[in-house]
Amino acid sequence: MKRRARLIRLVRLDEALPQLPALTLFHAGPPYRGAPPAAVAAAAAQAAVIGGLAGDTTEAHEMVATQRIALRPAQDFGIAAPLAQVLAPS
Repeated sequence: MKRRARLIRLVRLDEALPQLPALTLFHAGPPYRGAPPAAVAAAAAQAAVIGGLAGDTTEAHEMVATQRIALRPAQDFGIAAPLAQVLAPS
């Protein structure tokens, strides 16, 4: 008998993993030494706004640049993140 995968429920990341650190975004790959690549910084700013961590992308870029919002490797938390995308807990 063939089995097919199907989506049965969609939840927020912070619901699936409630122990995630506050003010943190999750990226693919190893930790960054210094500033993240431009594509990741842009994705982080968008994720911060969409996730409610910042009011707009200007504020979000500043928060990421000053590390008020942390960027952490997604795999360290059991999360899969695609390429230059960034995930917010929400």
